[in-house]
Amino acid sequence: VTYKYPKSFVAPFDFTTETLKGFPTLRKHLAGERSFFSVNGVPAGLEGSSTGPAGSVPKWHLHHIIMGGLENFDWNLASYPETLKATSRLPRSILEFYRWTGLAYHTHNCELSQNHAYGRLELRNKDPFQTPFLDPRYGSSDEDNYEMVDCIKAVRAIMAESDPQWVGEELEPSKSAQTQEQLTQYVRNNIWGHHISGSTPMGNCSTWYTVTDSRARVHKVEGLRVADISLIPTIPHGNPAGVVMMMGEKIADMILKDYKKAPTKDEV
Repeated sequence: VTYKYPKSFVAPFDFTTETLKGFPTLRKHLAGERSFFSVNGVPAGLEGSSTGPAGSVPKWHLHHIIMGGLENFDWNLASYPETLKATSRLPRSILEFYRWTGLAYHTHNCELSQNHAYGRLELRNKDPFQTPFLDPRYGSSDEDNYEMVDCIKAVRAIMAESDPQWVGEELEPSKSAQTQEQLTQYVRNNIWGHHISGSTPMGNCSTWYTVTDSRARVHKVEGLRVADISLIPTIPHGNPAGVVMMMGEKIADMILKDYKKAPTKDEV
């Protein structure tokens, strides 16, 4: 859910020569040189559920974020937002994260704490070098969509009670989406995710959707293991980097144990 600031953004820096000595990348940017400088603003979070607070398990996470940055990057991203606006599900704040324009508004990201939608990963043909077919099936779960709509309503309720000097026009979903049906359709068309996981979930070999056993070995394929976020059957709530590193350490220990090899001092 994205809102414009009623007033133009004013940079919180005094761009004097003395100040710029401490910001070499910013100094390059203002001089028209290639640079790398970004800011991730001030984040804050809130857990909630459509069933209310009385003993319920949180089903959505609300992430308030002020996002923005300088567009003069070493990466060639100047035209990136324009090329994606027509087809991408990415929110405005993400599309313009690397641009000054990203500081003109604040975005409140609604994220699922539990997901019920399952995507598809299939082979296109027998060619092992052909990329597989991936369909995340965004918006396919009515329960997920319902929780996302509830989160949008929570954002609107919070913004209605906020200081009007910080809350301007609602850009997304916008005032045109008010009814439950309209908001649900907006969610179906725009819900997205970047922590996709679970394409080789652990489980019993007799279960149709599992690919690996409890020691990360691929069923019926000798000598092949998986040691990444693909092993988790559902998307974890939170950034998965720490989980993946822990899994890698654990599976490395399993491999050493299976081959009855004690780790050397360097390996430890």
